[in-house]
Amino acid sequence: MRILLDFLHEYEVYLYILIGLISIVYIRKYILAWQEGRLAIYGLEKEMAAQRMRANASILVALVVLVLLAFLVTTFVRPMLPQVVMVATPTLEEPTAQPIALNLGQSLDITPTVEITGSQNCSPGMIELNEPPNGTELSGVVTLKGVINVPDFGFYKYEYSQPGSSTWMIVAANGTLDPEGTLGLWDTSLLVPGDYLLRLVVTDNRSNVIGVCVIGVIVIGEG
Repeated sequence: MRILLDFLHEYEVYLYILIGLISIVYIRKYILAWQEGRLAIYGLEKEMAAQRMRANASILVALVVLVLLAFLVTTFVRPMLPQVVMVATPTLEEPTAQPIALNLGQSLDITPTVEITGSQNCSPGMIELNEPPNGTELSGVVTLKGVINVPDFGFYKYEYSQPGSSTWMIVAANGTLDPEGTLGLWDTSLLVPGDYLLRLVVTDNRSNVIGVCVIGVIVIGEG
């Protein structure tokens, strides 16, 4: 579906030109049929001319509908569809094995910890995720707030992933901006507790990605 819409958007002008040329042909046929019907003497000739006029008129109406449909799809439908954004996954360095000195009679805490990285690619005053702050522990339904101040704004979406994964799950998208900076809600109760990355993606009115803001959060659950 997305490929078809991108194809229509890229060749939209050529499609209109082609439909225009076809329309000229059928307009000429319609005029000739009308002239034949006006000059016809016998009823059968008038009826045949009227049939040709109706057939040509039907084709012209279909061409007009096709132009309107192409315009609506490329202008309004395509920008609202979420765009697949390929984000390079950082290479994770394998931890180097270190010898551990064990002292008898002493307990050893070997609980692994994951460091939440700071916000990435965020542009202060233009594209920001303010709430929740980077590294925040979350539970339940969370209200997301931020700043989107870009020219030719089209729509935004926010999505989440886990560190080290290249798969992003879309939570929601919107084509309008809230004056208070509210982006939407995120129900973290549906997630397994752990470390997550939260990403805000902003596009222009041609569905081109303007900027991306990524922060790290910790889902702790409601237990």
